[in-house]
Amino acid sequence: MGVDPRSGRKRYHSEAVKGTKAQAQRRLTELLREMDTGNFVERSGLTVGEYLERWLKDYAESHVSQRTFDGYRGNLDRYLIPNLGSISLEKLTPRHVQDMESKLIRGGGTDGTPLSPRTVVQAHRVLSKALNDAVKLGIVGRNVAAAVEPPRATKYEAKTLDWTQAKAFVEQIVDPLQQTLFLLAIQTGLRRSELLGLHWRSVDLSARTLSVRRALVKLPYGGTELKVPKNGHGRALDLPQESADTLSVHREGNGRNSGNGNFVFCHSDGPADLGVPVHLVSARLGHASTQTTVDTYGHVVPAPDVEAGRVIEQRLAA
Repeated sequence: MGVDPRSGRKRYHSEAVKGTKAQAQRRLTELLREMDTGNFVERSGLTVGEYLERWLKDYAESHVSQRTFDGYRGNLDRYLIPNLGSISLEKLTPRHVQDMESKLIRGGGTDGTPLSPRTVVQAHRVLSKALNDAVKLGIVGRNVAAAVEPPRATKYEAKTLDWTQAKAFVEQIVDPLQQTLFLLAIQTGLRRSELLGLHWRSVDLSARTLSVRRALVKLPYGGTELKVPKNGHGRALDLPQESADTLSVHREGNGRNSGNGNFVFCHSDGPADLGVPVHLVSARLGHASTQTTVDTYGHVVPAPDVEAGRVIEQRLAA
């Protein structure tokens, strides 16, 4: 296997083959071919479960957010390790992955109920990510999950309220803080996490603007985390006058909790058939692209060109 750069000595690799001499010869030919093509990796002796645990600790813990880490942990504990953990990493095949995903679809829930294709796709992505990293590290020669086509996830279509329903909903809320929160959600399209992560220092009532800089997200295993919004960066919004007035009243009633360093809320959606262009709706919701908006809200998003904040304000006033 060439020369060790540190010691200058020749390097060797040996394997014991249980079987006939012909089988040993075939394995030798296979090894030489892997050496020639650069695909040879020395066997680690790890099981899939051992590797996934090591990957979670050595890679995920220092490279992803706590929320993403918890998502990885959940997929490993619930689906990947129980079904694949005892298999030797080198002997993992596309068939093993395919069988696991078929099993999850049929009855992989904690109570034996079928899992949704979307959940199985997520488990597939976590496994594929971990195996891709194993390839980069030279632990395995290929990512066997890449050879398996995961189930087709059903398209998510958001359920929406019409304006009459939205108005009736807000009028039924007794608590002033919650009424302000939900009214602002309807008027601005902010996500729940973005509303809960909103600081007063990000709100300029005189200029009627609001900056989305942080989102307060709930972690799968308990607790919360303050992080950048879902699109990876902040954005600024013009507030309708009614929103600014509502927030002004809310701030006055908030007393000592209304300082710039404090959260606005301490203790969405209506049909977009208003003539608001897709790119404005997409920017207002903080989507990475208009395609995301169309995929999620395409059944209610129209086309012509009017400014989003002004149209929403006029419609609510009406």
